[in-house]
Amino acid sequence: MWTTLFLSYSPIPEYEYVENSIPTFVAIGGFPFIAFHYPSPPMGSDVVSQSMWPLFYLNEFFWLIIGTILTKLLPQKIKNYSQIRLFCIVMTLIISLSGLGYLVLRFD
Repeated sequence: MWTTLFLSYSPIPEYEYVENSIPTFVAIGGFPFIAFHYPSPPMGSDVVSQSMWPLFYLNEFFWLIIGTILTKLLPQKIKNYSQIRLFCIVMTLIISLSGLGYLVLRFD
């Protein structure tokens, strides 16, 4: 899910801005649902608007379903299950923290 958020960052072309005005947001992000409208760098409020979180969670639910389906399709024979489980938990924490850091930087 975080990977799609990183990769879905899409700047809005300058011709869509109203002439002689400062745009309220410069890019959009989120896949398959557009969840975030990233503000102009000097205008960031350092906080993600609460109205953007529902689509973020909808994207998270979508990727949870996709991940569950893919997990069921993988082979079930794993020798060191406990080591793999620990690795997955640690990687989930690292990726989640880096994703939240990404959002903080984009909204700053």
